[in-house]
Amino acid sequence: MRRRNRFERLEARTLLAAGLIPVDTTFSVDTNENGLQLSGNAVLRFDAVVLDPALDGPEDISLTNVEVTSSGQASGQVDGFNVVATFQTTNSTPPLAIVAGVSPNTLQVDSVGPDHLPGTVTGTVAGQPIQNGEFTATLVTDIDFPTRGLSGTLGISITGTVFGVPFSEFAQAAISQINVIPSGTEFPDPSLRSVSGRVFSDADGDGLREAGDQPVENITAVLLQDSVAIDSMQVDSNGFYSFYNLPSGNYQVRFDNVPSGQEFTLLQVGSDTTIDSDVDPATGATALLDFGGGQTLLNVDAGIRTETTNEFKLDTIGLYQGDISLFHLKESFTPGPSDQYFAFGPGGNAGWVPVVGDWNGDGVDTIGLYQPDISLFHLKDSFTPGASDHYFSFGPGGNAGWIPLAGDWNGDGIDTIGLYQPDISLFHLKDSFTPGASDYYFAFGPGGNAGWIPVVGDWNGDGVDTIGLYQPDISLFHLKDSFTPGASDHYFAFGPGGNAGWTPLAGDWNGDATDTIGLYQPDISLFHLKDTFTPGASDQYFAFGPGGNAGWTPLAGDWNGPESPVLLAASPALAASSDVLRTGAKSVAEPENDSAPLSLLTSSNAQTQGIRWSAEAVRSSDSGSATTPSESSGENGEETSSDASPLQLLDDAFAAWQ
Repeated sequence: MRRRNRFERLEARTLLAAGLIPVDTTFSVDTNENGLQLSGNAVLRFDAVVLDPALDGPEDISLTNVEVTSSGQASGQVDGFNVVATFQTTNSTPPLAIVAGVSPNTLQVDSVGPDHLPGTVTGTVAGQPIQNGEFTATLVTDIDFPTRGLSGTLGISITGTVFGVPFSEFAQAAISQINVIPSGTEFPDPSLRSVSGRVFSDADGDGLREAGDQPVENITAVLLQDSVAIDSMQVDSNGFYSFYNLPSGNYQVRFDNVPSGQEFTLLQVGSDTTIDSDVDPATGATALLDFGGGQTLLNVDAGIRTETTNEFKLDTIGLYQGDISLFHLKESFTPGPSDQYFAFGPGGNAGWVPVVGDWNGDGVDTIGLYQPDISLFHLKDSFTPGASDHYFSFGPGGNAGWIPLAGDWNGDGIDTIGLYQPDISLFHLKDSFTPGASDYYFAFGPGGNAGWIPVVGDWNGDGVDTIGLYQPDISLFHLKDSFTPGASDHYFAFGPGGNAGWTPLAGDWNGDATDTIGLYQPDISLFHLKDTFTPGASDQYFAFGPGGNAGWTPLAGDWNGPESPVLLAASPALAASSDVLRTGAKSVAEPENDSAPLSLLTSSNAQTQGIRWSAEAVRSSDSGSATTPSESSGENGEETSSDASPLQLLDDAFAAWQ
């Protein structure tokens, strides 16, 4: 749960209470039912972690170290037969169900079922042994924590068979105990501040507590005030902790004793604050707790996952060749041949639009196509020809001119799709691969088909992709951190302006878990990529593709999954990157072709040579040098150079807008 930015600076008082509240009581039953004297006792012990001091619901408390036992004797006359028996529970640690009491601060301890306290009976009836003897005790009590009292009912049932004839006897007694909570134990006050949460094992490492994720024991929760530890407790067997009765102050919670080979999971992933992890993996502590919304902070949780190898996501680029529906994908920021090279879609410049996303949450971006005539998405989970893995319609159809998008709109690690409606600058975003209404629906931008181009990325590193617009007449980027109208959150110029025809794209080019932007220059097939939201020179600058305004569409994605810093040791910026398993910003989707012709793949070999040639033509280095095909050996072996290489043209372009 995100708790940030807001806190009070008041004089600190003494911390009043934290940790476990013990309950420990023994109560008895002594009653005569139908001539049978039943006498026995029951022991109820547990430790309570109060998560919400209001105590008006069963989820407000966690019970741990539960011990419930019962034993006793039965003697007397039943139907003229002497009965002598003893009974004893066989399960010393049964579960307890907690239900809401009749008033705040009162909770009821209730039976899970008729066999809540199962046990055995041994004895005789008229001198004959009791066969299949069973004993069951039921416990229904109210525990009033502020008064430290307990009241309720204990029921005892004995069943068995004698002479082949079944018998059953039952007795119950009212119970009332005082001092079931040791004196001196401070009880949570709902009018004062409290913080509680859970430590959980994040099995799939996605940063969310989901079905199957188990609690983690033996972790110490430490309460910090102004960065100084003032109290601590070991989380209970359900992973819960709580600190309460806190005076005003600046608080954080730190978690110690993380097992070897484990680490904290991703911070604050997704939009559901009740199941995310709130611990910074670098410090093991939360941000300053924000009590601006109320005195009680719930679900301030810590997720722990298996230690990773510090791999991180890194987006690179690619191109889509529409005439034969061929994808050319690069895994590095270098010229040269494609690393992934395959056909998917109808070819023939059918007007289908490529999209890119991690459609199955495996950490690898793949491609897709959007078919505008019937507004159909065809998405692939692999770099292969063949049928689509996801195939569904969304949008108006009829070549309405809407622009397809892809991104992780809800932070669940899976990219889905959307559409941008340029006539009124409206975004329609989906969280699933299904037809139907949009999950996010909002306007941003000028409308009126102004020619602004949508872009998608995680601009603030919170794990959720949002949107933006590129204004080509002055090469201005307007980026939003939320799904709302209003002013841009990031606003800056980058590029030549003047409607030069350069195409915007977005991705995490340096592995820092934040997407930034770039431009593709089609006349010489040059990529200009930025690592920051600032004007100025590109941070990545290289050629890939045929040049000559061939009409190929630029793409951005992580084609090979998480990178290891060892493999990128030559780049200090990348080697220092944080551990992030998030995909960067995406372009858009791709079409289905159940039988991509082999001829497309084989005939494309000629295209590979074109890519290599173009890459050599505009290859650049940090020193600004470039070699073009016109730089060839003369008749006597001397090198000659063209007067105006593509690099020189690019330098002129930079001079115009730096």
